[in-house]
Amino acid sequence: MEHMNMLRSEITSYLERSNCSLQDFSRLTGLNKGTLSAILRYRDPKPLSLKALDAITEAMGHPAGWLYPLYLDECLIDQKWKLSRVKAYLLSCARLGRTDCIVAALPLILDDLSSIPVIFAAGEELFKEGEMAQAALFFEAVAESEQFQHSERLAVSHYRLFHIHTETDQEESLRAVIRFDPFRKRLPEDDQLDALLQLINVYYSLNQWERVLELTDELSSFTTSIYTYDYEKQAYDENERKTKYPLVVYYGYAYLMKAAVYDKLKKYAEAKRYTEKYADLSWFKGLGPAGLQEVQRFKTWAKANMLAYELMLGKANVMWEYIRHIEHDPDEILPALEKIMGAANEFNLDVDLILHHFKGQIESYTDSQNVTNSYYHKQFSMERFVNFCYETALYHFQRSNFENGVKFILQSLSSSIKMNNKAGFIKCVTLFEEYRSCTRVENQREYENMIKGVRKNAENENLFVTFA
Repeated sequence: MEHMNMLRSEITSYLERSNCSLQDFSRLTGLNKGTLSAILRYRDPKPLSLKALDAITEAMGHPAGWLYPLYLDECLIDQKWKLSRVKAYLLSCARLGRTDCIVAALPLILDDLSSIPVIFAAGEELFKEGEMAQAALFFEAVAESEQFQHSERLAVSHYRLFHIHTETDQEESLRAVIRFDPFRKRLPEDDQLDALLQLINVYYSLNQWERVLELTDELSSFTTSIYTYDYEKQAYDENERKTKYPLVVYYGYAYLMKAAVYDKLKKYAEAKRYTEKYADLSWFKGLGPAGLQEVQRFKTWAKANMLAYELMLGKANVMWEYIRHIEHDPDEILPALEKIMGAANEFNLDVDLILHHFKGQIESYTDSQNVTNSYYHKQFSMERFVNFCYETALYHFQRSNFENGVKFILQSLSSSIKMNNKAGFIKCVTLFEEYRSCTRVENQREYENMIKGVRKNAENENLFVTFA
């Protein structure tokens, strides 16, 4: 009752200081005078609704949420949590940015484990609204408090946290993926498909090739099982699925990413074999307009990737056919340019005309936030941007075009630091140092300022190994 009394004391003190009668205050708040009197009496007061508190706070001239730290006890009725009030209070705290109130309230509320479903529901509501940082507080609380380790609610909470914490930072992504991975099979069926797709993307961005191959096998097998079961029942309809994409996407994507791993491993024959698996998915039954569109996308990607593999085998004659195939698809220009620059460096190809041809698109990539693709995880796309900039810098340096070389290596370095990408960071540092003597003083200062920032973070947060 301490906060309850403090809350009423704050309001009555205001009335006394401002010489405001209950009648006047009723007019200011829009609340009935009798209701106000019942709320403010010291003994057995009427519980104060959140709506009434907001009206009182506004009438007192304070910002919304100002009295929230004193409100939690209003959610206790006969020493039991009134869960509808609890949820409304926590959601309002989240929407007003009163994280301090949420952090203080959750441990007290979760002393009663029957409140876990309400905390979870509040997190889900915020997640759907895009309030990710606030939603994470609720899912963390559920993850720490849920006693039933096989509950779907616990699995979904870990899944939401995985989604929230795997945007751009590789260290954070690694922690999130390790934490969530064991819970993936406890999710609802449709969520499992989306979770597997996201897990594959994150493990791929972390260069965990063996794990990607395991999960692509799991995704293709799981998708086939769902499809076969629904089709045998003559019940398959892509519109009835609650997945982010039509079912055919998960089947095709499993093979696309399996091929992508073998591409990274420079096993191009294997990459081609798995690319053929998604090149023509028109056999898939039950495809609606969205599914048919995705089948066409996979066909287009397969053609592009086959040309890319030929290019990486040193067949430079496919270069312009590859470009013509992708140049009208904005999502595929960056992946193609990454491949082309890698091939140019490996086989000493002249691609100046290509860089000029795509000059406008390349300039738009100077902000790595502009490189995301509809399927690929944000970090996945940013990784491609880092690699493209590195390969382009190397290309220019090797041709003594130092001005362009330093521009791209500093862009790659900056993005590597933002992503906490240690491998990219090390590659960029070693390449810059190799050509340092060919760079301008102002470029060296920019580079040194980046390194100082990394060193400071290493000292304060242990993000990177400190480089002398």
